[in-house]
Order: sequence, then C-alpha cells, then structure tokens
Amino acid sequence: MKGAVVKFSDGYTLRTSINGTDAEIKKYYMGKYFDIGVYPKEKMAKVVSVRVLKDDSVKKKRGTFAKKRIVKKSCKRK
Repeated sequence: MKGAVVKFSDGYTLRTSINGTDAEIKKYYMGKYFDIGVYPKEKMAKVVSVRVLKDDSVKKKRGTFAKKRIVKKSCKRK
C-alpha cells in the first residue's frame, strides 16, 4: 500500500491509501471526476493533482492519532 494526496478543482484535498505503482496511481486519478459530496447531495469534482507518498503514511498517522489520550483538566469552583 502507498499513500496518495489527491487535490480537486474546488480545493478539496483527499488523503488515501491505494495499491499500485506511482504511474498507475496517477493515471487512475488524474483528470477524472469523483463524487466528493456528502449524502444525499452529490458534488462532482475534477482531480487536478496527485502526489504519491513513499509509504502508507496515511495509515501510520491514523494509528498514531487513535492512540492519543485526551486528558481533561479539572475545574475548580470558587
């Protein structure tokens, strides 16, 4: 798996994981339209750039984020 950063014509950026060579990944995304809308609305946007990452850093970041603990500070009342 490799990571990819896909940028759309409306400015939306997608980080995803995908299998394939760098050339195959770029060919799959570049110049095509994808639905990036939220149900029930459809929003078709054209891919304007693709950056293939050396490793699947998307997965690593997701794992690191999931391991973070949120510690709430106690509130003292006067």
